[in-house]
Amino acid sequence: MNLRNRLSLLLATLAVTPAGCLCAAEMNELSSSSNVGIVSFRKCVEQSQQGKAEQAAFEALKNQMGAVLQKTEKELDDLSKKLQDAEFMDGLSPDAEQDLKLKFEGLNQEMGRYQNQYYQILNQANMKVVQVLSTQVATASSKVANDQGLMVVLNEDACFFYNSSLDVTQKVISEMDKTYKPSDNALPANGDAQNTPNASNATPNTPSSMPKSSGK
Repeated sequence: MNLRNRLSLLLATLAVTPAGCLCAAEMNELSSSSNVGIVSFRKCVEQSQQGKAEQAAFEALKNQMGAVLQKTEKELDDLSKKLQDAEFMDGLSPDAEQDLKLKFEGLNQEMGRYQNQYYQILNQANMKVVQVLSTQVATASSKVANDQGLMVVLNEDACFFYNSSLDVTQKVISEMDKTYKPSDNALPANGDAQNTPNASNATPNTPSSMPKSSGK
């Protein structure tokens, strides 16, 4: 039975076996006959130079846009306190009171737009990071597979169990770092944030982490 047929049989077994579990004998057959390698996508994101750069750019974008939201939220809070201050409101003319209420309503609408843009842009940026890193991991995995004589390299998240001897994550990270160039980082810290009103006034902070990737 060739490799393709053997893998097809194992995938079919997953579909009918409770919880999609492979027995030890099937795992041993797959690992010994196919020369399988396992790579942790999460570690590749966290430890590779490309992953660290992408995380830093993502966090800078998130912090920059977050600063815009915080500024608008503070303005809204200040206006809300004035509107609730009976003594302050009594001292305003009818026109000034109306202007203050209109300003609050307008700013509140802007806040809603900023929040929508914030989540949309960050979601798109996160997806782009995952796509970029998935391509890098796949390319590096292919190189490691050729060097190690592996027939297939699987994402760690696709396995319920594997022998640690199959792990090629560090080799994949090493290959990623060999080809990494700072200019490869396609997500500038202030890139998409330029499309958000007043985003240029925000100051990016030092990044720390990014949302968990899908691992694909």
